Amino acid sequence: MPPAIPQVKGQYLVDLANGLLGGYQNAVSSDVLLSFLNEGKNEVWMILKSLRADWFIQASQNNDSTANNYFGPMSTLIREYALPNDFQEMKYIECLDFGFEDVAFVYRDMASSVFKDLRRSSTNQPSGSQANLQYHYDIVGKNQLVLAEYPEANFQNVKLWYVRIIPDFGANDVIDEIVYPYANKIAFYAAKLAMLPLQDQPMYAAWKEEWKESVVRIASSADPRQISDTVYVDAWDGTSEDAV
Repeated sequence: MPPAIPQVKGQYLVDLANGLLGGYQNAVSSDVLLSFLNEGKNEVWMILKSLRADWFIQASQNNDSTANNYFGPMSTLIREYALPNDFQEMKYIECLDFGFEDVAFVYRDMASSVFKDLRRSSTNQPSGSQANLQYHYDIVGKNQLVLAEYPEANFQNVKLWYVRIIPDFGANDVIDEIVYPYANKIAFYAAKLAMLPLQDQPMYAAWKEEWKESVVRIASSADPRQISDTVYVDAWDGTSEDAV
C-alpha cells in the first residue's frame, strides 16, 4: 500500500511561520498568525484552482446531512435546493436513480427568456406530471440551486460534482490533504503579511520576493495532474503540433 499522507495540524504551520519570523515571533499573536496562515491557504487554493479546477473536485452524498458535501433528495414539489456547504462552482450534475439515468441538468441563467418560459410552464402544470429529459438550473444567492422545472419524480440520488472551497483551520485542525504539500508556501505567505505591520521593510521585501518565487514553484509542480493521455495542441494551419 502507498504511504498515507501525514496528518499535519495547524499548529505545525504556526510554529513554522514563527520560525521564519525569527526575533519577531513574539510580536505576532497566535490568533493573528492563524488568520495570516488561512489567507495563505486561500492564496494556494486560488493558484491551484487557476491552473486546474479539478484539484478541488468533490462529489456530493445524501447519507450524512452534517457533512459539508451533503446534497439531499429532490422532490416533485420543490424547485429550490441548498447546495453543499463547501460548494464553490458546479462541474456536473447526474441523476443515479433507476430509470432516470438519462436525465440531464443544463445550466441556464434565470434571467434568460428560456428559463423564464420553462419556469412559468412548469408552474402551470401539476407537480410530477411532466416527463423531462432535461432540467434547467441556475445558482443564485448563498449557494442555492434553482430549477426551472419541477422534478417529474422524487429523485433520491442526484450527485453533484463541484469545485469545493477549503474551510479555515485552527491550531488543532488537520490541514487539508491537497494543501499539505504546499504547507511551507503558506507559512511564507503568513510571514510576509506579518512583517508588514512590524515596519521591517527589508524583511517584508525579502518575504514578498520569496512568495513570488513560491507561486512559480507551486505552478510548476501542480500542473498537470493527469498525464496518462497525450494532449496535442492544434497549429494555426489545422495540423497537430507537438504533444504537451
